[in-house]
Amino acid sequence: MAFLPRVDPFARRMLQGSMAFAGMMVLMSAVFTAVYMHLNPRCTEEVIAQSLSPDGRYTAAIMERHCGESVQIVTHVNLRPVEEPVRMGYFTGTAKDGQVFAVELTAREAAVDLRWTANTALTVACEGCGNPAPAHTDSTWGVVRIRYPDR
Repeated sequence: MAFLPRVDPFARRMLQGSMAFAGMMVLMSAVFTAVYMHLNPRCTEEVIAQSLSPDGRYTAAIMERHCGESVQIVTHVNLRPVEEPVRMGYFTGTAKDGQVFAVELTAREAAVDLRWTANTALTVACEGCGNPAPAHTDSTWGVVRIRYPDR
C-alpha cells in the first residue's frame, strides 16, 4: 500500500486493522468450511458384509456408497489388513483405499459373493452384474490375487 505514508496516522492504523480483520475472517471461513465438510461428508459408506482370509491377515468388505439422491448407488469391495480400519476420504467420506471392485448397483441388486480360495487368493462373484458391467475390477491388491468368474 504505497499510498499509506501520505495518510493520517490514525487513518493508516484503521486501514491496517480493517485489513487484518478481513484476513482473519477469510481464514476463519476457510477453517469452518473444512471442518464442516469433514463432519458432513458428501457421501456415506455402509459395510454390508465382510470376509476374513483363511490366515486372518486380510479382510474383504462389501460396501455400499450413497452420494445423494441424484447419484447412483455404488456397491464395491474393499481389501485391507485386518488390523486397519476402513479409511474414508477426509472431505468426501468415500472408502477408495483398497477398492478392487465397483459396480453402479445396490448391494441387493449386485448380489456380490466373496470367497477366499487361499490366504492370498480372493474370488469376487457378482450375480447381478450383467448390465451395467462393473466399473472397476483389479486383478491384484498387494500380494492378494483377485479372480472374477464369468457370469
